[in-house]
Amino acid sequence: MKKLLVVAMAVLNPIAHGASFDFDLSAFSLKETALLSRGTSTNIETKLNYQVDEDLKINFWPGANFSSGQQASRDQVNVLANTIYVKEASLESKVFSFLNLKAGALYQKEFLPGLSGQSKAFPSAGLKMNSSFLFSGFEFLIQAAVPTSTGLATNSSELQSNSTLFSATANLNINFSDDLKSQLSYSHFSFNNLTSASALDSAYRGNSVSKQGASIYSFVYGFQGDELLIKAKYSGASFDFNAKAGAIKNSLAPEQMNTGYFVSLEPGIRVGEKNLVRLIASQYRVESDAMVAVFSDSTFGRTNRTGTRVGVALEKNKYSWQLIYGRSDLIVANAFQSSDESMVLDLSIKEITF
Repeated sequence: MKKLLVVAMAVLNPIAHGASFDFDLSAFSLKETALLSRGTSTNIETKLNYQVDEDLKINFWPGANFSSGQQASRDQVNVLANTIYVKEASLESKVFSFLNLKAGALYQKEFLPGLSGQSKAFPSAGLKMNSSFLFSGFEFLIQAAVPTSTGLATNSSELQSNSTLFSATANLNINFSDDLKSQLSYSHFSFNNLTSASALDSAYRGNSVSKQGASIYSFVYGFQGDELLIKAKYSGASFDFNAKAGAIKNSLAPEQMNTGYFVSLEPGIRVGEKNLVRLIASQYRVESDAMVAVFSDSTFGRTNRTGTRVGVALEKNKYSWQLIYGRSDLIVANAFQSSDESMVLDLSIKEITF
């Protein structure tokens, strides 16, 4: 009875036992020029990390998207769809001081941080190894995953093998000083046995896909490649600057269809003790078969797109506002995609206590 009481108190008082809670709310509007689709959506995400013991942590990050508007897009699972999803639901255990094991539905942006990473989860098992030396630190992440569609389910009437994803990422963190920090990341990915459902969804987002039967689709090219990501951050008394750039190449697709890149610059000025006003400017180009479109980063338009994003952010100690305008055009015209314009207003709150 005494043990049950202790457990109940731990559940009812999570902050005392190492829990953290983050919250994100976004309002999104989209207008597709050629496909006559326009609408708005509200996206809500939460992140709950619970430290069960010094060697075991629970991560649970649910999200939901609610939309309205004219749904004329040929993208059947577009950003204006109503969805409930999971960004992560996992257990993380410290095996040794330098080695963590994660298993469950894992957030793909952790294991594939650039253009190749989806912002939602795949059923997966992964290892995180880290070490530090002098003024730098090294982290190595590997995973074996089962790629799934949004909502953690892919249904098909055809008998198909499970898809697989194997990835490895190495992060080198270099701190030149307390004010100047950088990170260099290299990732390798390999997708295998991708389903007909993922091929059909990816066709709406720019990939080269062929129809094999009445309801069977397949990718024209495989997906195995490499990605490089560079980040730098300077934080001064009155000036702040973030820079990020990435490049990706799919070695199984032909030239002029297999590469992508993005560059993002975010200068900021401190106003008073608690306010940081930041400008945001990004430019990107992702060719049609640089990555599995349905599993790639939606921030930069999936694939077969080139575009820009500009905006402004107000950052405080515990929360930040961000307003971003985006415009994208197609690299190669097709019947499934359209140039578009978007606007995003985002509120992010960190480390909520109650």
